[in-house]
Amino acid sequence: ISFVATAHHDDHHDNHDPHRPEPRWVQVPHAEKDHHIQELGKSAVDMNNKKNNARLNFLHVIAAEKLERAPGHDSYKLLIKALPPHRHHPEFYKSLVMEDSAHHHHGKPAVSF
Repeated sequence: ISFVATAHHDDHHDNHDPHRPEPRWVQVPHAEKDHHIQELGKSAVDMNNKKNNARLNFLHVIAAEKLERAPGHDSYKLLIKALPPHRHHPEFYKSLVMEDSAHHHHGKPAVSF
């Protein structure tokens, strides 16, 4: 199992509007049947394979969460089932995918795997 840890500095933390709710992660319903979610998962595995010279075989995304109200992009947490080379049992991987909202179906998303 792979875990992804990401962190960023929030320059606007001191100017936080207490009346504006914080973005939150929400479950994507029926992620295993959502074509777009499955394509994001496949892209995440493909990018990981290319970046790390790996040979994971994407099987499917079994669960996904989407960050509500992410400005300018869509962020997803994916739980991916993939088969490592020379293994008979699949393993599970977590991936963070950020996709530019303006280019929803164009270009490649940013991926942490």
